[in-house]
Amino acid sequence: MQWGGLADEFDEWERRFGVTLQLLEFFDEIDYPISFSTKATWWTEDERYISLFRKHTHNWHVKISIITNSDEKSQRMEKGVPPTSERLKAIKRLTDAGVHVTLRLRPYIIGLGEEWKELIQRAHDAGADSVTTEYFCLESRADERLKRRYAEMSEIVGYDIHKFYMENSRQNGYKRLNRNIKAPTIEAMREWAHELGMRFHVSDAHCRECNDACNCCGVPPEFEANQWGNIGQAIITARENGEVKWSDINEPIDKYFSFPWTEAASFNTGNNRRRAENYSMTMAEFLHNNWNEPKGATSPMKAYGGVLVPDRKDENGDVVYKYNGKEE
Repeated sequence: MQWGGLADEFDEWERRFGVTLQLLEFFDEIDYPISFSTKATWWTEDERYISLFRKHTHNWHVKISIITNSDEKSQRMEKGVPPTSERLKAIKRLTDAGVHVTLRLRPYIIGLGEEWKELIQRAHDAGADSVTTEYFCLESRADERLKRRYAEMSEIVGYDIHKFYMENSRQNGYKRLNRNIKAPTIEAMREWAHELGMRFHVSDAHCRECNDACNCCGVPPEFEANQWGNIGQAIITARENGEVKWSDINEPIDKYFSFPWTEAASFNTGNNRRRAENYSMTMAEFLHNNWNEPKGATSPMKAYGGVLVPDRKDENGDVVYKYNGKEE
């Protein structure tokens, strides 16, 4: 389970009410595997929490989010969050307890994260064994409140962030920046992480071929037994073998995604017509169809910057994708 993607499980409400602690005690009882994302630090000095984490070094993993090497900039950009130096100390406390910790350098923001090399070095020195990164994405359909936030961000990074993303992103709506802007930095990060002996992970749709594993979050290899049924693994397989087939990744998809497509929790199913057309389809069938429609917006070719390109069809009639990304 991923915990902390939409709200911090160790925030100030947790400090007051302890609901996360109650849940941790339950997950401890059933020995449930979890990957945590947080910016909070106070809990790493609280024995009630750390005593539980010491028991789960085999299946609990923590990502500490830090987006700049500068305490001053972090305090300006991330209101109400401990500065960078305090979060690095939290990494040290966790790794001293035997916990696997990933530096979550996400989102990477141009003008804020240029000292990424120093930041990765400091995280490594604190005991982090991996890095994960992704460039900041901008919502072009922002309301006035969000536009004011973008204006405040622009003052910190030194350029009009809204204008820059509008001019340098091909996508409609959710602007991700073009690959040629992001690739040089992501590839350099990977090289530096490897020099330090750290694993490297990318959650950005671009440069997923730079991943050391099919997951994007830095989860340790020994935790990854059932994680290969996804496009992340398809890209790695293609990188290693020159090509990838649906049969290379479909087994866990057929096993875990057999539920109806219309009942997928929190999944955007579009409009009533689309729901009616796909009413009898399972999510596994939907993903299979998506694989076989290379020109579709969310196909393996379109969604990942062309790192996979269709080559032919195999004996089952499924598209075979060839690798078109950075060589090892």
